[in-house]
Amino acid sequence: MEWETDAYLTFTPKHDWEVGRDYSVTLARDLFGPQVLLRSYSFQFRSPAFEDSIGAAQFYQDPTDPKINQVVATIVFTHPVDKSDFENHVALEMRVQPPKGSQAGPAKSFGFKVSYDKPGGKAFVHIGRSRRFTELDAHPWSLERFELRASLPPVR
Repeated sequence: MEWETDAYLTFTPKHDWEVGRDYSVTLARDLFGPQVLLRSYSFQFRSPAFEDSIGAAQFYQDPTDPKINQVVATIVFTHPVDKSDFENHVALEMRVQPPKGSQAGPAKSFGFKVSYDKPGGKAFVHIGRSRRFTELDAHPWSLERFELRASLPPVR
């Protein structure tokens, strides 16, 4: 611990905090001058648990070529993730609108690319229409027809 200013004490751990763990902190009395009396020299806290959420999903259509479409879904994490582990646990599917009076068929899975922000707290799942998906060319794209699923294993 070190004093940054006369009123600001900083503690920097040697290792990253473990996710979702209880900690106890005891402050040595000699950290403070003899004129400083604290009600308590110890306290407890819990480090934040790992959480993820699907944030914004955006649809993009190239203004010069309407056949170039892309959907980008943002997933936000409270802690950086193992990129390959995340990518093995995510799936992107699209439901094709059935003709009137018909039942909907199964959703079609798509390949996708994932990029990340610098700190690793956000993942961006990208899918773009290409010639591989010619069976979908007759169907208009819309965000409501995409489903993004991510099942992440618990953090140990």
